[in-house]
Amino acid sequence: MKNNLEQLKGKRDKLVRQINDIEYKKLVEVSVPKLKKMVGQCFKYHNSYGVNHDRWWLYCKVKEVNEKTMEFTTVEFQRTSMEAIEVKLDRKFNFNGENFFDRMGGYIAITNSEYNRAKKSLKKFILNNLA
Repeated sequence: MKNNLEQLKGKRDKLVRQINDIEYKKLVEVSVPKLKKMVGQCFKYHNSYGVNHDRWWLYCKVKEVNEKTMEFTTVEFQRTSMEAIEVKLDRKFNFNGENFFDRMGGYIAITNSEYNRAKKSLKKFILNNLA
C-alpha cells in the first residue's frame, strides 16, 4: 500500500511538472510578442508626495523586454513639486504576462513627441539651473 502511494505521488508530481511546463510555454508564446510590441511606448503618471502637495508628471518609456523574466526595462524622469529631479532606469514586472501599464492604474499612454517635449523641457531646466 505504501509503495503504491509513493508511485502515485511520483506520477502526480511528474504530471504537475508537465502541466506547469505547458502552461509556461503557452504564456511565453502569447505574452512575449505582446510585450515586445511595448518597446518604445511612452507613458505619464500623475505623481505626488501626498494630499498636501502639488502634483506633477512622471514620464516613462519602455526601453526593452527581458524575454526570460518578461520584465520591462524603462527610463523614467520627473521634476517634482519640490523641484527635485529624478532620472532612473527601472524594471516593471509583468505578472503572468499581463502588461504592467494595463495592470497598474494611473499610467496614461502618450505619444513619443509628448515624451520628447517633456524630456526637452527637463533638459532645458537642468541646463539653465546648472549655469
